[in-house]
Amino acid sequence: MKTLRAIVTESNGKTQHGLGRIGVRGPEVEKILAVPATVEIQAEKSGFLLLRFDSSGQFSGDTWHQTLEEAKEQARVEFNISDSDWEMKT
Repeated sequence: MKTLRAIVTESNGKTQHGLGRIGVRGPEVEKILAVPATVEIQAEKSGFLLLRFDSSGQFSGDTWHQTLEEAKEQARVEFNISDSDWEMKT
């Protein structure tokens, strides 16, 4: 499978991605990542990555999913991206 790409036109605001570390009291967020402008799904040996990129193309978070359908569902939940919104990245 080649990489799938979709443009983010809306965000429900219920999900935030950030960079952090494990502190003495547990996870600590060091930086909240920007709301993505685009998302991509890349196939990996062990599953699928849903990658997020901001308007300047900088990485803005990722999540791992066991199946392509699960990755698409996560994009639908966060950004209302439907099957028809996905395109093959060239």
